[in-house]
Amino acid sequence: MSWSIYCNGSPKAVISAINKAYSYPEEGDQTQIDAAKEYMIDEISLFPPGVMVSVKASGHHNDGPSPSRQVKIDIEPIFITPEPKE
Repeated sequence: MSWSIYCNGSPKAVISAINKAYSYPEEGDQTQIDAAKEYMIDEISLFPPGVMVSVKASGHHNDGPSPSRQVKIDIEPIFITPEPKE
């Protein structure tokens, strides 16, 4: 199973998007995406109010003859530079 999640916004909006991603029954093992979603939500919930967040996450796992598993998660704050005062 392969998956990816890309979203930006307030922590509340990003957590909502993560919760909705792949939240439907699908064939195959969902434990990897469930664990990744739980980790991302735990981390994003620690961001202070007023900070925007960017999330880029993807993963793949194959339990076939050549088993493999990989996950990449980037969670970054988005700092908006205010317009200079003139």
